[in-house]
Amino acid sequence: MKKIWMLCIVMLLFSSERIYASTPSFEQPYYEAGYKSLKQSLTECEQHFQREIKLPKVEPAVEFTHRFGRCNYVKDAQLEINNHYEVEYLNQNKPENHLMIWVYPLNNELKRFPRARDTIQTYTLNNGNEARFGTTPVKKLFNVLSFEKNDWYYIISSDRRSEIITGDVLVQLANSI
Repeated sequence: MKKIWMLCIVMLLFSSERIYASTPSFEQPYYEAGYKSLKQSLTECEQHFQREIKLPKVEPAVEFTHRFGRCNYVKDAQLEINNHYEVEYLNQNKPENHLMIWVYPLNNELKRFPRARDTIQTYTLNNGNEARFGTTPVKKLFNVLSFEKNDWYYIISSDRRSEIITGDVLVQLANSI
C-alpha cells in the first residue's frame, strides 16, 4: 500500500510539472522575441545609437501589468533604416490597455506615417513641432501619433478599443518627453 501511495505522489509531481511547463507565462513570448526590461533595453539601444533616448515621463490613466522594450538594429548599412527602439506597455487581463512606442533616428523612411488618408488630426506640440494623429492602415486597429522630438522620430500607438487613450492623451505623452 505504501508503494502505491509513493507511486501516486511521484506521478502527480511529474504530471503537474508537465502541465506547468506546457503553459507558457505571459512574458515568455516577449522574451523569446528579444524584449527585455525597459531599463535594460533602453541602455542597450542608447549604447547602439550612442545618444540618449527619452521616453514619456507620464503614462495614460490605465493599468499596465507589463512593460517591455527591445532594441532593433542590424549592422548592415543598407538595412540600418529600420534600426529603432521599441516599447510595449500591456495589461495581461485587459488587451485594450496596450500602448506602443517606436523611436527611430530622423533619417528613417516613416516620416509620412500615418498616411494622409489615415490622418485624423494634426496637433502642435509644446515645442512647436507638428504631430500627426491617425490610424493604422490595415483594419484601423490602432491610433497613432507621430512626431519629431530631440532629434528622434517617435510613433506612439494605442489600441483603438481603449476609450481612455485618446489622441489628446497621446499628445500629453508626447509633450512629456
